[in-house]
Amino acid sequence: TYFHRDNELGSYLETYNDVFDEKDDVSMEIDNVLNFVEACGFEDSSRVWHKADIFTLLVETHRAIEREKLTLNPDSVGEGLRRFYDRVNKHDSSDEGDRSVAEYYTSAIQGTNNRSSRITRGKNNLRCHPC
Repeated sequence: TYFHRDNELGSYLETYNDVFDEKDDVSMEIDNVLNFVEACGFEDSSRVWHKADIFTLLVETHRAIEREKLTLNPDSVGEGLRRFYDRVNKHDSSDEGDRSVAEYYTSAIQGTNNRSSRITRGKNNLRCHPC
C-alpha cells in the first residue's frame, strides 16, 4: 500500500537490509510490472515518466497484476492511460470538468509524497482505466 513520504523506508531497511527471504519473488514481480509498463508503449515525452506519475503507475500495475491477479492488455491500458494523461495535461485548474482528472491533476502537483495524494492518484489512474 501507499505510505506517507518516506516514513516507512527506515523500518524496512532495518528489517530487511541483511536478509530478505522474498527477494526472488519480489524481483520477479518487479520484472513483470516493468515489462508490462514497457509493453504499454509510452512515448518518451509521456507524462507517465514524471516521478509521481510513474510511481503511481508502478504501484497500481503491481496491485492489479500481482495482487489482484488481473489479466491486463498492455495495448488497451497504454491507450487508456494516454487518453487520461492527455486530459490531465489539458486540465485547467479553474475548470471542474472531469472530477477524476481534476483530483489526479491536483494530487500530482501538490504534496506528491503525501499518502493521501498517492492514494488519490492511484484511485484515478490505472484503477479507473484498466481497459
